[in-house]
Amino acid sequence: MMVNIEAKDFPIDGLEATAEDVKVHVPKWAKMRDYKLFGYQNGSITVVGDGGGNAYRDGSGYGDACRAGSGYGSAYRVGDGNGSAHRAGDGVGCAIRQGAGSGAACRNGNGDGDACRWDYGDGNAYRWGGGNGSAYRDGDGDGSACRYGDGDGNAFRHGDGNGHAYRDGSGEVEPLEDE
Repeated sequence: MMVNIEAKDFPIDGLEATAEDVKVHVPKWAKMRDYKLFGYQNGSITVVGDGGGNAYRDGSGYGDACRAGSGYGSAYRVGDGNGSAHRAGDGVGCAIRQGAGSGAACRNGNGDGDACRWDYGDGNAYRWGGGNGSAYRDGDGDGSACRYGDGDGNAFRHGDGNGHAYRDGSGEVEPLEDE
């Protein structure tokens, strides 16, 4: 089941997950802020619209953080729960997945922004589309960094986990500096 909430009605301190997915509509005039779903219950949060705002999912419950639309903002999925961070659309923003839970960081669309996956949870970092941005995978968890599409950017893989860095498409690739 999906709970729909307008940005003006979303609690400043966030919502505790109740096993239902939450969708927040952010109009163009809305002030930039975080829309946070937290806790041990399952549930995803999706932030859409032309206004600024980050989708933030924390805790041990399963669930994704998704940010779509032309508004500025990123998607953050942190914590021990399984789930991914997704950022799509024309707005500027990143997809960031951090913590022990399994899940990917996925950024697609024409908006600029990176896909970053850190820590020891398993998961990939994917960056698709015409927007500029790189794919980063760092940490002890298994997973690759993949950059596809016409936007400028690289794929980076660091850390002790298994995985590769892969770049495909016609975008400009920055040269790596000598270490």
